[in-house]
Order: sequence, then C-alpha cells, then structure tokens
Amino acid sequence: MTLAEAFADIEHLPTRERLLIGGLENGQTVWCSGHIDDLDRLDALGYSPGVAGGISEAIEDFRIGDADMAVVVVNTTDNVQIILALGPDSPSAVAQAFQELIRHHAH
Repeated sequence: MTLAEAFADIEHLPTRERLLIGGLENGQTVWCSGHIDDLDRLDALGYSPGVAGGISEAIEDFRIGDADMAVVVVNTTDNVQIILALGPDSPSAVAQAFQELIRHHAH
C-alpha cells in the first residue's frame, strides 16, 4: 500500500489517533495504517512481535507529549527499519517530517 492509500484509510480518525506504519523492504516502503492503539497492523508487514515493544514506547511518548505529529524510525534486531507516523494530518506532512528526520541525523 502506498502512503497516500494508507492515509486515506485513516483520514476519518481524529488526527492524534492516526497511525501509519512503513516498512522498508528492498528499497521500497510498504505502508499500513490504523488507530494508534492498533499494534496488530505489524502483522501485515510480517515483522516479529518483539518489534511491538519499541513501537508501544514510541506511541506512549507521543501520547504524553505536546507534539502534534511525530515520525519515529525503529530499528529491529534483524536490521529492519520501521517508520512510524503518529498523528499525521496529511501524507505530505509525513514526507516532510521524514525528510527533516533524515537531515537531522545526517549532521
């Protein structure tokens, strides 16, 4: 699923309850979406349940914080990267936040 398709699935939810999960596979990002409480969506990407702990922590940090949106990259023990977009208001906001994250870590 593309980022735009995944966002369309959650657009009806209140912004702070939106969750997008992107898995980097063979140079492509495969997206799924759901409610911020819906960690079962990881199964759609085929990742191990052990990844859910790091994701749960990132979601909890977002919930108790003041940020309108957060983009987090979680690295698994298998060297797989998962992108979390918490509270996105548009696909372009996710793309911009991810680019900022890349620029921030490049320095």
